[in-house]
Amino acid sequence: MSGGAGRGGDLPGLPGLGVAVSLGLGALLQASELGYTVVKFVGAAYLIWLGSRLVFKPRVSFDAGAGTATSANGQSSGAAC
Repeated sequence: MSGGAGRGGDLPGLPGLGVAVSLGLGALLQASELGYTVVKFVGAAYLIWLGSRLVFKPRVSFDAGAGTATSANGQSSGAAC
């Protein structure tokens, strides 16, 4: 991905990671095999759910102009925001 196109997927997860770290989730998962297994399967189920949504209900349209900046006169500059 070029420029800032990949940042859109990173931003929603960062606050969750910060909360997990502050709560000591890493140490808990390292100490508990059951806890690690639960988190692993929940993550896998989430990915399967996301994939099935894309397979069974694909996007109707794709807004390609979401990552481009527009100038004051409304013309696209082609630069990522």
